[in-house]
Amino acid sequence: MNIEDLVRRSMNDMVRVVPPRPELADQVLRGARRRQQVTRMAVAGGASLVVAGGTTLAVADPLGLWENSDVSSSHSDPGLGPADESSDAATDADPDEAATDADPDEAAPDAEPPAPETANDVVDLDDLSSGAAPDTPWYADGTIHLGDTAVPFDADFGSLRALEPVNGGAAVLTTPAGDEYEHGPYEVYLVGQDGTVEQLADSITFSLAVSPDGSRIAWAEHEFSADNGSGPSRTVLNVADATTGELIHTREQTGDEGHIGGVMGFLEADRLVLDSANNSPDGVYVWEPTADTISPWTDFGFTQVLAPSGEFGVFVPPNEAEDSSSAVVDTRTEQVLWSPGEDHVAAFSPDGRYAAVVAQQGPPMFVDGIHVSELQHLQAGDVIDVGGTEVTVTDEMIDAASGFDDWRDNWDGRSDLVLVDARTGDEVLRRDVEHPGQITWESAESVVFAAWQDGSQMALVRCTVAGACELATEPVDTSAAPDGPRQPYDLGGY
Repeated sequence: MNIEDLVRRSMNDMVRVVPPRPELADQVLRGARRRQQVTRMAVAGGASLVVAGGTTLAVADPLGLWENSDVSSSHSDPGLGPADESSDAATDADPDEAATDADPDEAAPDAEPPAPETANDVVDLDDLSSGAAPDTPWYADGTIHLGDTAVPFDADFGSLRALEPVNGGAAVLTTPAGDEYEHGPYEVYLVGQDGTVEQLADSITFSLAVSPDGSRIAWAEHEFSADNGSGPSRTVLNVADATTGELIHTREQTGDEGHIGGVMGFLEADRLVLDSANNSPDGVYVWEPTADTISPWTDFGFTQVLAPSGEFGVFVPPNEAEDSSSAVVDTRTEQVLWSPGEDHVAAFSPDGRYAAVVAQQGPPMFVDGIHVSELQHLQAGDVIDVGGTEVTVTDEMIDAASGFDDWRDNWDGRSDLVLVDARTGDEVLRRDVEHPGQITWESAESVVFAAWQDGSQMALVRCTVAGACELATEPVDTSAAPDGPRQPYDLGGY
């Protein structure tokens, strides 16, 4: 499947499942054009959440398009290189010996996460009580809020692609305003709790990352030439002090290596994960700035999301892989842990213990790797090529796809916000949300997310791992905006 096919399928899926809301046509088209531009520039942006008509659609591939994945609990491991033999050794170790070696002053982790709640409670903005403002950076009405500090942010931008906490403030990546997104600029800023705003970059930059301790930020600046349509011809990688903005490391990539440099996250202070920035991503890399080396790290195609701690990541096989299911991987032992299937892993908690997942309600969109829209035009016995493997259509597959039209016609756009154990994928909490948008962890025990309701209200909502939910900001009427529903709050990201 080529890029054009993926774009076409992504747009067709949006048209099929998003309830018609004409007043949002311009916004949807602008978003579609932006995704196509990202596709053309081929900068791996990780996982995205596309909000169309207030509906959040999980988009999980390196080019910001609809993920073509089979829903399967098993995952064919493309491999992250040799597995860490220490993991096997730990399995065979004498438990008494291990206990002797343990640090007596180190607090033992909780044995089990909270048991999942059986009720699928509905998040209704009208029923939630008001709580404290988000304890994570957020934007509203020309101001970035950092705890009790409000910093005016008057930059001209279309949206915040990243808004990440760092020591002493926040790192910000803006997308261009209006139709300028095709040519930039994308801008990187440091916003301090002392009220300072410092611009660090004005270039084509599609992602930034923050080190686990919040002391460093990293980003890449890309250049494209007319004779290289598959990706950037030059990339400059940067690591800067998150307090002063002073550059600590830079590296220039040109020629055949010019496409390597989509900064996806830190594994630790001096090891960063990079994606290829080609139209057909060719792998995941590790950059070690002090040693000034970049080396292939996995056989996966690209990175979807990396935990702030660097301990876990969600990775997707390359386009040509037989099994294109994403996988949650322990980056330290290099082991595949579980597969989210069609669900979208939005973010990991700061300590890496939990993950926030958006699960679309309703039947799966893929049956044995074939999209339901295709199955509706097939007959039992037809043979279809799925990722290089021939799949024979069965009556059971046709039956599974037959109910999709009824569900689509009656779907109200609701999804489930699910908090899971990051290592096992076991469910900890599930909440029924009308339109969950941007999701960020404000602490190890609570998430804040953008919640749309009835096409006319939007608020930031906090939910804890223990199950309590409350308003982190007051709901805002979005229906009166002259250009259609607007987004009054921004947590960064899609």
